[in-house]
Amino acid sequence: MLHRTTKLAALAMSAVLLATGCSSDGGSGSAASGETVRVHVKDMKFDPAVVTIQAGDSVEWIWEATLPHDVVSDDDSTFEFASDLQIEGSFTQTFDTPGEYGYHCTPHPTMTGTVIVEG
Repeated sequence: MLHRTTKLAALAMSAVLLATGCSSDGGSGSAASGETVRVHVKDMKFDPAVVTIQAGDSVEWIWEATLPHDVVSDDDSTFEFASDLQIEGSFTQTFDTPGEYGYHCTPHPTMTGTVIVEG
């Protein structure tokens, strides 16, 4: 009986170790939270214009506009992304690498925003 109980305990402990020890965060030292932050695309502004997220999180831009707008990474960005020109709908981008990513609206260059990605 004791031998069987020991085997069951060992199997249970192995299952716990496998469940908690085999996940990988890609070597970054922190797991991505997988959160989504929303930015509203309104007539002539992004609201909020600056968002801070964790690596692995996403930004969803939601159009609430009467004029067509897009979301396009700045020319000097190390990470390129671009939405379609639209007046409704949404666009989602995931950011995996820490840094600051500026973006703008192509037809309205005064509409700018920044995504700050923390590690």
